[in-house]
Amino acid sequence: MALLVAPLIAFLLLFFGAGLRRRLAQGSGDAGHGLVAFAGALLGAVTFALVGMLEAAMTNSAHEGQRDAVYTLNQLHSYDWLGWNAAFAAMLLATGLGARRNGMLPTPLSWLTIVIGASLLTPIGFFGFILVPVWLIAVGLWLSLTRDPRSAPV
Repeated sequence: MALLVAPLIAFLLLFFGAGLRRRLAQGSGDAGHGLVAFAGALLGAVTFALVGMLEAAMTNSAHEGQRDAVYTLNQLHSYDWLGWNAAFAAMLLATGLGARRNGMLPTPLSWLTIVIGASLLTPIGFFGFILVPVWLIAVGLWLSLTRDPRSAPV
């Protein structure tokens, strides 16, 4: 299953990050928030792909009876949250701060984005990580339903 879902999520996260970058660059001047948000999405995509590879390698090693390889790969897999937390913290903090600057998101959603992103850098980051999929859906829907002013005909 990881061989199907992880690459798909990684692929979609790249497009989501590109959309964030474009929308964060508009308005009152680009302060680099879009680039940081895209870099966070890129790191998140790489982490998803890596997790898929680790799970596939563990499955294959277990099938071949390589107990030590399974243990080693599982130890690497146990710390994949470090990459995810760094990636999503960067993406959410940059998006929240940039949205406060250019009004891309409603004020409450901008502040919630900052709070969730900051939580990922603390011991309560687990709860923030649980909220990331909900945030991705909410922000994705918001951005798809609101117009990009640059796309309007002149």
